[in-house]
Amino acid sequence: MVMLNGKYVAIALSLGFIIEALTPNKISTVSYRKTIKNLNIAKFISTNPHLYNLYVSILEDNAPKPRIGFWLRKVALGVLNDKLVGTNTCFGYTLLTIPIVYAVKHFNDILDPMKLAEFATELVLSTTSNEDIKDFYDALKTVNPSYTNTYVGNVPDIRSECLNDYSLLNVLIESSYLDLITYEITHKYRLTIDAYQYMDKLSEGEQINILECVSRTQHYMISKYLDTEVVKGAGMSVALFIKSYQTIINSFRESKETQLKLCRTLDRYLRSKNINLGTIADILALATSFTLLKHSILNPLVSSNDVE
Repeated sequence: MVMLNGKYVAIALSLGFIIEALTPNKISTVSYRKTIKNLNIAKFISTNPHLYNLYVSILEDNAPKPRIGFWLRKVALGVLNDKLVGTNTCFGYTLLTIPIVYAVKHFNDILDPMKLAEFATELVLSTTSNEDIKDFYDALKTVNPSYTNTYVGNVPDIRSECLNDYSLLNVLIESSYLDLITYEITHKYRLTIDAYQYMDKLSEGEQINILECVSRTQHYMISKYLDTEVVKGAGMSVALFIKSYQTIINSFRESKETQLKLCRTLDRYLRSKNINLGTIADILALATSFTLLKHSILNPLVSSNDVE
């Protein structure tokens, strides 16, 4: 058995982020051809070193327990202060992948993506009950002041000064009812695994490249799930419209030309409204990383002694 090194996983996670961003023929998100809102491919490329350095720092961290909020805030500040980025490009993806990297540190088996995802959730549920929420809230306020809107629920408003009685686990569970990213990290990355398995079947069944796999998987995911960023920014009715429209597009399996025309129509409409399917993009990026890891397992090139 060949055990993949943690730093090799860090490379795969940062590479999946870039591959997803580069992929053309996606609906209303960044690609190497198109921009959305204030985001473009140059900013994603410039974000990549921040992600890789984060993952390596976590792997080398000697703190006795995971520090999700701490690292999330550090990356948020780093990206926003980087003159080549200067905006939120990776908050969701960072939150998704920090538990994965912590899982790598404690995972004593072949790095199977599905087992790794389950173990990451186990770590989140068992350790974040002892982590306070200040760093996490500070990170939220840093990347998007709109998160400071009044919130009424089982955790304090983000502007509240009374944070001591709540743990990060309280926040993650509460937000998981409305947010796909926190749902993922508290529910064994179910959507990511769904995307990963779909992408894996595509690559086995047809001779298509990774970019084609990513774009087709995005269309599949859009037809199944409501994007959190769309729901929060444009409303539930718009999110439902996108899901229904994509389902119709996917039904034209026998006519690729019709599918392409309808995809372009939907893409143009959403871009004209500045609607970014950013949450599904984050999940898709992690699924892409998992696909890279699977092929590394099947064709191992790096052992635990090869990367220090």
